[in-house]
Amino acid sequence: MKRLIHLFLMLILISSPVYADDLQVGIDAYKAKDFEKAYKVWLPLATSGNASAQFYVGYVYSHAQGVPQDYKEAVKWYRLAAEQGFAKAQSNLGLMYYTGQGVLKNNKEAIKWCRLAAEQGIAQDYKEAVKWFRLAAVQGNVDAQTGLATRYFNGQGVPQNYQEAIKWWKLAAEQGGAFAQSNLGDSYYAGEGVPQDYKEAVKWYQLAAERGNVIAQNNMGRSYYYGQGVPKSHEEAIKWYRLAAEQGYARAQYMSGFMYYNGQGVLQDYVLAHMWYVHSSLHGNKDAMDNIKAVEDNMSSAQLNKAQEMARNWQSKTWDELKGQLPN
Repeated sequence: MKRLIHLFLMLILISSPVYADDLQVGIDAYKAKDFEKAYKVWLPLATSGNASAQFYVGYVYSHAQGVPQDYKEAVKWYRLAAEQGFAKAQSNLGLMYYTGQGVLKNNKEAIKWCRLAAEQGIAQDYKEAVKWFRLAAVQGNVDAQTGLATRYFNGQGVPQNYQEAIKWWKLAAEQGGAFAQSNLGDSYYAGEGVPQDYKEAVKWYQLAAERGNVIAQNNMGRSYYYGQGVPKSHEEAIKWYRLAAEQGYARAQYMSGFMYYNGQGVLQDYVLAHMWYVHSSLHGNKDAMDNIKAVEDNMSSAQLNKAQEMARNWQSKTWDELKGQLPN
């Protein structure tokens, strides 16, 4: 599959000023359709390790421009550039594995290289990312299905389509993809692409939360706190909020502080309320910042010192260890 030259001319990686000048000589020759000259300029640069030149040499071998077509040589040079992180080379190497040109057809390798390229965004070329996500998604790759769904949901590289997003998230979610499960829960919670259904939202949130997805853990806390899709339970709410809080999720840290301050689902504890408010505020939560003073007005000096000590130390300790620091 051929690439338009203007898409990859913007992806030049410069290793030195001299290389940059020589590389441009080759580019100018290529644009003038003097492919033999371009190849002769790029080859020594590629041999010296310049990733851009390696990509270009691979490209001309792949497209029989200035040299006889040789897919094995194309793969060789694409690989050298791809291993240096050159996104276009990763993309084209993935394509070679997918089509079996110059290398044994290998879908796993194709997915690996295409994913690496897609993760770099290929200069935010969302249409290119969608193409690679789709190739891998139809083969059942969970990450690609999730990525394709997200592109449909946000309208990046494709027209926004919530139904298509749901379709691909569900395929990934049914294979155990936690991020897809969490997003599917969000869709049911908000009624985007599907009828609003809190019970269905909780079903997917719980699957993702049990796999450690921090957003789903927070949303399980919210569901139990407000009784959305499950019976209202502050005890269950604080359990899930705290799991997300311990992973650094600001909203869950705020809600943990709020529930400790008000004694909801737990014994009222100003020390822990203060600690969670502090950490939530450090993550930018304005509500937590506003509430710190209110907690401090109810604390003794000893409690405040304890809360500050715990706030400093909690990240390097487990929850059980933190509980052991509390006064009897």
